[in-house]
Amino acid sequence: MSQLSEVRYIRPRELKARYGIDRVTAWRWSREGKNGFPRAIRLSPNISVYDASEIEAWFERQRRHCDADEP
Repeated sequence: MSQLSEVRYIRPRELKARYGIDRVTAWRWSREGKNGFPRAIRLSPNISVYDASEIEAWFERQRRHCDADEP
């Protein structure tokens, strides 16, 4: 029997607290596909979330990219 993996979600206000990404910026990046930013998941007309593992992977890619650019 296979185990179901637990998916964690991050609300836009949590993006701001954890990563300093404003909710409007996250929405715009998600809509535009900016730098591979994960798409928002709409749970209802007024609630959107992001897959936490996708956000963490995106943030890590951005951090590595910035570290590679430093002299």
